[in-house]
Amino acid sequence: MPASAPADAIRRRQEEFYQGAEIERFDWLTGLPIIQKMERALLSHVTELGEAVAMLEVGCGEGANLATLRALGARARYTGFDCFPAKIAFCRSRHPRDTFVVADARTMFPFRDGAYDRVLIRDVLHHLSAGDRVHALRECGRVLSPGGTMCIVEGNAANLIGAGFALLFPHERCMLETRISRLTDLVAGTLPGYQIRVTMEEPSNLTRLVAHYRFGLPRLGRVPLAAAVLAAEASVARSIRPQRAWAYSVIRARKPIPKSTGASA
Repeated sequence: MPASAPADAIRRRQEEFYQGAEIERFDWLTGLPIIQKMERALLSHVTELGEAVAMLEVGCGEGANLATLRALGARARYTGFDCFPAKIAFCRSRHPRDTFVVADARTMFPFRDGAYDRVLIRDVLHHLSAGDRVHALRECGRVLSPGGTMCIVEGNAANLIGAGFALLFPHERCMLETRISRLTDLVAGTLPGYQIRVTMEEPSNLTRLVAHYRFGLPRLGRVPLAAAVLAAEASVARSIRPQRAWAYSVIRARKPIPKSTGASA
C-alpha cells in the first residue's frame, strides 16, 4: 500500500465505490465486441479451458470473468465469491447454474483444503494491504489441489494508461504499487515450491480508454473503421512497446505434488 495513504482509508474508499453491482461495467466487458475480444484474449491464458475441473474465482465481482470463460468454452465446475452481497446477487441472477458465495478474501476462505483444481484471482491483490495479500495467496494455495494451477491477473503500474487511471481515481490508487517484479516476488515468497510462469499481456490498452463505458465513447467499439484503427495501434504497440510496460501481468503458479512418504515393502 502507498505509505501516504493509510490502509483503512483506502479500504473505506474501495468499499464505498464497489459495494453495488456495476451492471454497466459487466455489460461493457461482456457485450461490447471490441472489449469482449480483448477480454477473451486476456482470459484465454487462465486455464485449460476444455477440462471439466473444479474452479474457484476469488473476488468474482459481477461474474464478467466467468461469462468470458464460458464464451471461450470453459467447462469448469465454477464457484465464485465476493465480499459484496449486491454483486453476488447479480451473479446468481446471470449464472444460475454456478455457485456463488458471500465471503471476504481477508478471512479464511469457506472451502476445504484442496477443493479446487484451478483458482483465479484477478484485480484483487492490489486492493489488499500487504498482510492481507499474503493471507489471500496462502488461502488460494490451501484450497488448491496438489498439481493444481492458480492464475493471478493484475494491472501493471508501469503502463501509462493504467497508472493514469490509478492516479485519477482514489479507490484505485493502490494499483500504483502493482509492478510485475514485486508481484512475482510476492508470489514466490508466499508460495515456495510452486512452479511459476510469468507473462505480460495486452501491449496497448488504449482501446479500453477510448471505448470506456463511463469516460470514453463506447459507441466507437461498434464502428468498424474505429475498431480497425485501434486494432492497428495495438499491433504496432506489440512490436515496439517493451513488455514491462504492457497493461496486464499474468502469473500462473502450479502447486507442487507431495512426494510419496510411504515405506517401501
